[in-house]
Amino acid sequence: MIRPYTSNDREQVITVFKQNVPKFFDADEEGDLEDYLKKHGDTYFVMEENDKIIGCGGYHLDALKTFGRISWDFFSPDQQGKGLGKQMVQHCLDSLREIPTLKLITVWTSQLAFPFYAKFGFRQQDVIADYWGPGLDLYRMDMLP
Repeated sequence: MIRPYTSNDREQVITVFKQNVPKFFDADEEGDLEDYLKKHGDTYFVMEENDKIIGCGGYHLDALKTFGRISWDFFSPDQQGKGLGKQMVQHCLDSLREIPTLKLITVWTSQLAFPFYAKFGFRQQDVIADYWGPGLDLYRMDMLP
């Protein structure tokens, strides 16, 4: 079940994040995630199974609501490959597409996940080596709503 994030979910979200370090995230990104949740928690979602958070993801918008970015989506390693991430990203895309002023949707990801986003229609725009941390390159991808 996908539901909106609440501040009570913070600890479980951080736990799932840590399960994805160092494969998908650098440990130094934990503070960035904490800041993101404080600033954009109103457009962040969690997926639960048996009252336990197994994954999460969200998006944020620019001030004019013309630009939306899919952000901080990740799942417990034992839940990956089951189509749950696809459900979460689709949930975010559906929410973004309801915004009439939206002109562009983007995602900043790594070489590990860019093929996943390409399946939604995101197109690679640029790559910056070691952006997220050693061996974790930034792949910036865009799509029209």
